[in-house]
Amino acid sequence: MSHVRPTGGWQALTTVGSSLAVVVGAFLLLVIALRRTQPKGARPLPPEVLDVLGRKPLTPRTSLQLLRLGRKLVLVAVLADGIEAVAEVTDPAEVDRLSGLCHQQSSHGISRSFAEILSGGEPVPKPRRGGRRT
Repeated sequence: MSHVRPTGGWQALTTVGSSLAVVVGAFLLLVIALRRTQPKGARPLPPEVLDVLGRKPLTPRTSLQLLRLGRKLVLVAVLADGIEAVAEVTDPAEVDRLSGLCHQQSSHGISRSFAEILSGGEPVPKPRRGGRRT
């Protein structure tokens, strides 16, 4: 009769750990291979190229979005049947001013900053508790 030696706890842990390392390594190699074979057009654009600065709902099915596209800003209307460019800002000083307003971190947040831009730079009144803006 042969004797079966019981495996120690460390040996089992080493076996499981090395198996897990092989599986994770194979997964990482697969991810790297897929990224290299992915077409350039399928990669996400960096925020320096295209960035959504803000959104303003107009109706339940229509909203405005302010996009920074390179060195200009484009205001687009998002409609139920598509997207349409409404306005374009190319003046560098105005692009910087509007971008700064949208990125401004303050107590009123980006939504109010975007609303101020749409209202011509005038401050938007704070909403009353339990009610609508006046």
